[in-house]
Amino acid sequence: MASADGAGDLASAANISAFNIGNAGGPLLAGAALSAGWGLTAPLWIAAVLGAVGLALATGRRAERTG
Repeated sequence: MASADGAGDLASAANISAFNIGNAGGPLLAGAALSAGWGLTAPLWIAAVLGAVGLALATGRRAERTG
């Protein structure tokens, strides 16, 4: 939001859109894994991987800004 320079509404809308895409993508991947027959623990592994990717992206962006 701080780097939007006068386009705060657009930055806010993009942030909420990305959040909603994430909310839809996780269940989509979990459902696909269940449909593929990967077992009942597959959604747990998918959630762990998605969480790790999100953490890596968040910390990478933070390190990029401070570095």
